[in-house]
Amino acid sequence: MDFRKNRISFLVLLNLCIVFIVLNSYPHLFRPNFPLSLRELRSFLTENTPTEAASARDILRFEDSFDKWSTVQDVLLKYNFTAQEAQRLIDETRSVYNLNRVMAGNQFLIEFEDKHFRSLRYEISDEEYLTVRSENGSYIAARGTYEFDVVVEEFYGRIEGSLWNTLVSQGEDHRLVIELINILRWDVPFTAIQPGDSFKLIVEKKFRDGNFIKYGRIHAVEFRRGEKSYYAFLFHDPKTRKDFYYDENGNSVRKAFLKVPFQFNPRVTSSFSF
Repeated sequence: MDFRKNRISFLVLLNLCIVFIVLNSYPHLFRPNFPLSLRELRSFLTENTPTEAASARDILRFEDSFDKWSTVQDVLLKYNFTAQEAQRLIDETRSVYNLNRVMAGNQFLIEFEDKHFRSLRYEISDEEYLTVRSENGSYIAARGTYEFDVVVEEFYGRIEGSLWNTLVSQGEDHRLVIELINILRWDVPFTAIQPGDSFKLIVEKKFRDGNFIKYGRIHAVEFRRGEKSYYAFLFHDPKTRKDFYYDENGNSVRKAFLKVPFQFNPRVTSSFSF
């Protein structure tokens, strides 16, 4: 039995020795048959690595605003459009927006690629814009709406002098004054208010790219004059998609006539705290 085990061990050891001798004597027989050497492979990969495009296209952008008397034709002619081509752009985009109605002060951005017209962007309002792009020899127009970050803030105001002047001096926009008066003008006798009267309101502020653009809807108002308080609460009608204001009893704040003659610059001020 021991003799048989020793014989098997001897044969295994002999086979291992034979394999070792063959590997060292003929290494090329067992090396993978690569078509390229390592140096050739590195050279091949280096020479065939994808590279970036030869050069970026030359894109020029011009941003400005329409002045009081300028038209879109004036702007296009300034940027080397012919009169015929400028009129064709206006005609082909008229069904989307009539560029003959551009407003003074509104911004526009015009782009050229390799000295050829690429696109025009016109700010219709602080809510909406128009884009016109050149595509296959035609002008394609589309309208878009800006996205805003909306923040709802609550204000408290106490009457001291002039609502208009105080709000503007404290960094608020005159548009907030106008909107507040428009909501309450049917109920609040602004010409009879006194120092010490006060009001509260909840209003939306709209921001784009971190910059304040405009006020949104006023959600609620309380105006306290002496011992009497006037209220206005926003209600949005989903059927008509219109906003209405009602008092605390559910009555519309917009009456058929004014209780007192309305004056645009009432004696109201505010010491707002955010």
